[in-house]
Amino acid sequence: MGKKMCVRECQSYPGRCKSVNYNRIHLSCDLNTDSATDKPEAILDREGSTYIEILTSGQRKGKYSVNWILQLERCYLKVPKHQDSDCHKEAVERKLKLPTETKDIGEVLSAADSEEKTPNRQQMLTILRNIRFRARQGLPIRGHDDNQSNFIQLG
Repeated sequence: MGKKMCVRECQSYPGRCKSVNYNRIHLSCDLNTDSATDKPEAILDREGSTYIEILTSGQRKGKYSVNWILQLERCYLKVPKHQDSDCHKEAVERKLKLPTETKDIGEVLSAADSEEKTPNRQQMLTILRNIRFRARQGLPIRGHDDNQSNFIQLG
């Protein structure tokens, strides 16, 4: 017995069936004359069990309509097809590979900064050594043109 048959049986029940507990594992259907609002114990919390409250026309709030149940059943049939599709397999593969293929943005930026700082630091040390040498010798830095100055010629 399927969920659809269970709901239809409840709708045709002469004692005004208000809800159904459908168990997909045991394929059983329990018809209830009370709804969850009338009697909270009408909802059975068993593994594989689905509580379905049957609506009269015009009621909607917080309850399942028969059309919604039928749409949900169609979705359950489409999920296995989607799981076998290439796009789903590719998406799962990407999700699993992404953390191993990508790096933390902080680490990437830090590595780029350190690569940029290393040559700049070496140039700065060369300039400081040159200035220190001239200061110890008492020599001024001369020359107006950068290419002709004694600072560049020594460096």
